[in-house]
Amino acid sequence: MKSPDFVVTSVMRDAIYMRMQKRGVDVPRSTYDAAAPLVSRLFGYEVARYVFGADAEFRRKAADDKVLIAAEQLLGASHSQADALRRAEDMQRARKRE
Repeated sequence: MKSPDFVVTSVMRDAIYMRMQKRGVDVPRSTYDAAAPLVSRLFGYEVARYVFGADAEFRRKAADDKVLIAAEQLLGASHSQADALRRAEDMQRARKRE
């Protein structure tokens, strides 16, 4: 792996599943396949930390964190602290109406 932004492939997930089977972890393949997005995400975090360090793991997690992404977008669109707080209140009101 040359970059902490590597993609977890189906080949990697297959290798994980085979290792699980060899160690006696009995998970139906259909269940494992249904969890592919979660497996990919968690495996990506672990490999990023092991190969590239804790900062790389944090960056991967931050890129997947919906709350952090929303906060970044809100702050990026705001012109001041007061504007950010107003926008946050507007977002809360909009969510309550949904």
